[in-house]
Amino acid sequence: MGWRGNWPHWRACTKYRAAPGQTCLQALSSSTAHAPYAVNDSKGCGTIMRVAPVGLLILPARVREVAIATSKITHGNPTAIYSASIWAELISAVMLGEKLEHAVGTKLDDYKKIEDTDEVRRSINAALELPRDGSLESVRALGQGWVAEECLSIALYSCLYSLELVKSGYSVRDAILNGLFCAARHPGDSDSTAAVAGNMLGLLFSVEVIHDVLRSFWSIQVGEKLVDKLLEQHMAISDPKMLTKVDRDYVAPN
Repeated sequence: MGWRGNWPHWRACTKYRAAPGQTCLQALSSSTAHAPYAVNDSKGCGTIMRVAPVGLLILPARVREVAIATSKITHGNPTAIYSASIWAELISAVMLGEKLEHAVGTKLDDYKKIEDTDEVRRSINAALELPRDGSLESVRALGQGWVAEECLSIALYSCLYSLELVKSGYSVRDAILNGLFCAARHPGDSDSTAAVAGNMLGLLFSVEVIHDVLRSFWSIQVGEKLVDKLLEQHMAISDPKMLTKVDRDYVAPN
């Protein structure tokens, strides 16, 4: 039947409803080969929500360039663009073995040299300065996640909280689940902040633990093949040869 045939059912069932990213849809519908970049001032979280593959698949020296280029296709606000690019660079750094907090410090220093990054850096510093207790009060202090820098801040905070739990003696599995809960528990754009946090949590911990966590979310009948496929993709992405191939094949819009 496909998604078109199922659309009336999804519309009628409130638990499946979600608002499409209007900024992305409008920007894509108006873009052309000669003018691929968006002409708007949106700083919605649609940029950072989709940027993880750039950090995973593009060689480190080009991650920022590619993340900025892909963000500009739908969002024109510098805060949205740089929120996405710094998150992609953090994902790249952590995937290659750097500690998250060290990578954050390095990127903050780098981005001080770039104009129009004040909001991004303030949001990151806010996440670093809060007590790592995972409380709703702490998360709310960072915003609601509708705009890119707030989504970045909440996702980063949730990952730092998860790492803090491991230091405190929690099992890695419980730390991951609590990190996701932290990112998802607020009344704002919680699906987006949790999705972005999940980008990083999937890199911070071992494949075996992620495998266990993923299985806990799906029924055996539905989830087994999906989890196995996700893990296959994860292992493929981790192959340095894959990084080189994707980076070589990417051509940024003019």
